[in-house]
Amino acid sequence: MSSNINRNLPGYAYDAATTANTPSGTNPYATIADLPQAVSSGTQLLTGGASWSGTGMDFDVSDLTYLINGINYSSSATTVTLSVGDPSDPRFDAIVVDEFGVVSVITGTPAANPLIPTVPTDQVLVQYVLVNAGAVTPSITNSFVYRESQAGDWAGFVSGAAPAPTANFTSATPTPFQGAACLLASYSVYSGTRYVGFTAPSPLVRANYAAVSLRVYLPQALPGLDGLSQGRRPAMMVRSGTSSLGFRYLDQHGLNPNLTGTWQLVTIPLGFFNGAANLSTITSIRLFLVEFVSTTPVYIDIAYDDIKFQTGFGPQSNIATVDLLENAAAVGSTAKLNFISGAGVEWSLINDAINNRINVAANSVNAYVTPELNLVGRSLIPDDAGKFLMVDSATPTTMTIQLNSTFNIPVGAVIKISQQGTGNVTINGVPGVNLYNGGGTTIPGQYSVATVTKTDTDTWYLEFSLV
Repeated sequence: MSSNINRNLPGYAYDAATTANTPSGTNPYATIADLPQAVSSGTQLLTGGASWSGTGMDFDVSDLTYLINGINYSSSATTVTLSVGDPSDPRFDAIVVDEFGVVSVITGTPAANPLIPTVPTDQVLVQYVLVNAGAVTPSITNSFVYRESQAGDWAGFVSGAAPAPTANFTSATPTPFQGAACLLASYSVYSGTRYVGFTAPSPLVRANYAAVSLRVYLPQALPGLDGLSQGRRPAMMVRSGTSSLGFRYLDQHGLNPNLTGTWQLVTIPLGFFNGAANLSTITSIRLFLVEFVSTTPVYIDIAYDDIKFQTGFGPQSNIATVDLLENAAAVGSTAKLNFISGAGVEWSLINDAINNRINVAANSVNAYVTPELNLVGRSLIPDDAGKFLMVDSATPTTMTIQLNSTFNIPVGAVIKISQQGTGNVTINGVPGVNLYNGGGTTIPGQYSVATVTKTDTDTWYLEFSLV
């Protein structure tokens, strides 16, 4: 028997990957960073990420730390350039890093439904990038939080009990990463309740964005201040209304706390902000500084610039994906499969933990479970497959089978049609439709039932049952 395998993809992702300029709530390519993060001692990215530079096909890559076969490696911040898009088809590229600290790009194969490229065992995936057909820039959508001032994009503010941090939202020092101003914050007490924040002018749809990125400038190194062994850790919290969606330390995503006097890239996949899964929007962010050991604080300056939410690329993941093929033709790839029961089939999935496998069985069930009442004649459509159509009319009426090119009802579809009223019901096919029957196309009488079965592209069989 034939059946459809449907997949439900997670949110908090780059749902707009294929339509980055018009984000949508459903998307065939979703970042796997939304899924629970695998813990592994093998090969995985530990800290860092990448973000589009805003120019051509260049992507900026932060400092990275990672494992390859259980051995720790690191690489310095750099920029890589992707090739322009194929003239006809989209593709996925993979930004990767190897054991020598070399960051490079694996160019994917263009196709109508492109698959993510395979990453060799001696390299680590940093992130995937969707490159549309003919693209000279990636399909990136930005929602800017901060570029030039407190009120330029999102509204900036400072919060917390005294001594609260201070913030200059139009600082000319240090030299801004872009534009004429940056945000210079000064923290005196290090806690999650004292912070510099931004409020969105309107709620941001959480599922439409892949990551939040920003540039961070440290005038002084953070570890070891005041003799602390673990030092200070800058962090970001993402919120929806009064609820926290979670927070992340910036050194987990590219910030080197020992590197001073330069702008560093931090990019955080939104999948890591996985709290309050029932909330679909982002309304504010908070930037704060925390410590592990309480001591007499000193003022610490941190500068921020170019804060933005982005979509159109996929953060790295350590979750294996499955490539889906139909009759050897690539359909797509995903990390989750969702088997959905429907008319004519009921799926049974049993986790066999002893043999480390999942047993999947398709069971045939009664397909005529969806009656449609009070019809008065019309054309048969694809949604009618597996239905019991009840025609209720006091005057003669006709149910019409259109050409497959008009309504692509699948071969093998079975549709039942019942005459509920006193008016005769006739089943006809338009010219070009082969409708085979044993004599006549009119249902014999009230409450009798006709069954039409599609056996080929434009070939149907008609049979009657009397009541």
